[in-house]
Amino acid sequence: MDPMEKLIEQAANIEKKLGELASLRAADEKQAADLAEQIKALSEEQAKLGKKMLELQQNSQTVAAGKEAHLSLGMQFVKSVAYADLMAGKVTKATLAAASPVTTPTGAVPVDYQGIKGEPELPNAVKDAFPTVRTTSNGISYLKETAFTNSAAETAEGGDKPESKMEFTEADSPVRTIAHFIRITKQLAEDAPALAAYINNRMMYGLNRRIEKQLLVGDGSGQNLSGIFTTGNYTVHGFTDKTMPADSTVLDLIRRCAATMRKVGYTPTVVFLNPMDFDTLRGMKDKNGNYLMGSPLQAGTDIRPWGLRVVESPEVTEGKFMVADPRMGATIYERSAPVIEMFEQDANNVTKNLYTIRCECRMAFAVESANCFVGGDLAIEVTEDDVGG
Repeated sequence: MDPMEKLIEQAANIEKKLGELASLRAADEKQAADLAEQIKALSEEQAKLGKKMLELQQNSQTVAAGKEAHLSLGMQFVKSVAYADLMAGKVTKATLAAASPVTTPTGAVPVDYQGIKGEPELPNAVKDAFPTVRTTSNGISYLKETAFTNSAAETAEGGDKPESKMEFTEADSPVRTIAHFIRITKQLAEDAPALAAYINNRMMYGLNRRIEKQLLVGDGSGQNLSGIFTTGNYTVHGFTDKTMPADSTVLDLIRRCAATMRKVGYTPTVVFLNPMDFDTLRGMKDKNGNYLMGSPLQAGTDIRPWGLRVVESPEVTEGKFMVADPRMGATIYERSAPVIEMFEQDANNVTKNLYTIRCECRMAFAVESANCFVGGDLAIEVTEDDVGG
């Protein structure tokens, strides 16, 4: 029998029983109370069947339309068996591990959860700039090329061939755990849609913000990753008013850094900037008062200085910048995708009707070539004239 037909048959049986109970007359108060309880129980069962019918119908329509509904990490969690068991008191911990990095599809419309107003969310575009590969190791060992002597030359028949030389330095990038947790009330935990929104908008967002900071400015000490702005992971541009053409601006500085990378064979595709610095660049004008980057009505996402995609992040220190070939220069090694865990047995949760939700991931970040990152101060240094010059 078709699932929908089964539900319809069950609903019909309930309606029949409700009709029979409604026609009965109670002989006393106790019998009346029992009768009311039976009617209430059947009504609740009827409501559950109605919800099942609706879900079955919606799922059928989705499949028929050839579209797969996107389930966020939070919705996957509250729809999981582990969550249901936790709410039923069968277990004291519920865990859901994402099979892959959780993202929101381009153009996806966020679900409207009434009553939840969070802080503004910043885009997390930095992580997407780097390639990500999976690893089962707790540490990444790799070789960084430090020197290459190209001795290739024309050689006479029978003559000695010239020898080229490469020098490498061994480097390590340990896998680090990035995590945080919160405590929520049992009432919130039992409200599945609100919990899903809370997990997505706050827990995952907070985790991604910290990842972005580590990829950019993590100093490599303690449990920190080593980001691209850390000394040794990038090449300082070193341009001054003596080495730049006359009347050069910071836009010319960015172009020159890109040319420096192309000179050694890399292809710059991105420039990392603080939002305030990018705003300064967008506001630059020529001598006639015209904006250098086009009309003020032009969308910021369409502006690409010298063909470079601008990745804005408040984690980039104001006054700093980085021109990069991120695909060739660095790699994110993902040991564990984001994991959501929910505990009842934690501290004094039981006595206070609280649950603990923890969100964490494990990853390493390896900067394989400092030549793929050229930047530093977003300014052309003014040098003093030589004495007697």
